[in-house]
Amino acid sequence: MRPLRFIPLMAALVLAGCAQVPVAPNDPNVRAVDVPPVPLAESRVSPRPLESLYQTPDGPGPFPAVIIMHGCGGRSNRLLVWARRLNRWGYAAIVPDSLRPRGLTSVCAPMSQPSLTPQDRVADIAAAAAWLRARPEINGKRIAVLGQSHGGSTAATAARRTYDDAIHLKAAVDYYGRCGSPMLQGATPLLALAGEDDDWGNPALNCLAFGRSVNPGSVFEVHTYPGVHHGFDSEGMAPTTSNGHVMRYDHDAAEDSFVRVRAFLDRFLKP
Repeated sequence: MRPLRFIPLMAALVLAGCAQVPVAPNDPNVRAVDVPPVPLAESRVSPRPLESLYQTPDGPGPFPAVIIMHGCGGRSNRLLVWARRLNRWGYAAIVPDSLRPRGLTSVCAPMSQPSLTPQDRVADIAAAAAWLRARPEINGKRIAVLGQSHGGSTAATAARRTYDDAIHLKAAVDYYGRCGSPMLQGATPLLALAGEDDDWGNPALNCLAFGRSVNPGSVFEVHTYPGVHHGFDSEGMAPTTSNGHVMRYDHDAAEDSFVRVRAFLDRFLKP
């Protein structure tokens, strides 16, 4: 296994993502649900309900839950792999589609990125959290967000203090999205994971710099992986190039990240 760089901090928009892969769930435990949008200051809210996929672990609950945010190319079957992984760990999972309800298919190209920003998509997190809290099988006090790429930047944005009282997230996980502005970090614990050879927004450099300047009192962890590219957690994804950026699965980095994500979520979402 390659060495990794780890900076734990507890002192007290280049957008990225993958090409869209159609979602065709064949698991009977996966439910298609419509999540009503909710207003959120400074976000352009979806004009239509968010088409979402939802699945829970076996048993009656109530379960802690994780909102999974897709990359700039839209929802893919790889996110259902993440949902099943979270189910095995004891978490319910919901995967909202931020693009289709807004009449979009991708925001990966530079000229498309202003059409939908991470700040806009924080409203989708707020909507999914509100929907989850209305479910009897969900522990509404224990909800987190996990995002990849554009969705990772969205998760990091949702951890800002602006949203502490609006969404009440217990944790946020950012896979290879930019961490943003460190002085805006709020009370939501944030974990960032990125490959050091990922040049789509340079999330490793950005999140390491974020960690050096993060607000006192914030909880932030960053793990970067030498020689690793964008999309490293996507098992089964063939090496490819998207919008000029290399995307490649990395087994060692992926498996290490899963251990760290599970420990991070368990720390903040489970009693």
